[in-house]
Amino acid sequence: MNQNFNTYINIYRINAARQALLEEPDRNITSISYAVGFNSTSAFYDWFQKLTGTTPAKFRASGSE
Repeated sequence: MNQNFNTYINIYRINAARQALLEEPDRNITSISYAVGFNSTSAFYDWFQKLTGTTPAKFRASGSE
């Protein structure tokens, strides 16, 4: 897998967040970040941008998967 455990878990969490962002448009981003296991929104935003190249709000607005 060539990655450490924390990276693996965060990839899993971001994938769950991506799905929630698209399937639950009325739910706020902070709620989703906590639901997928992040303890702070800043960590969530950092990892989301690192793995997707965009912010959660832009991802949701684009409707991309």
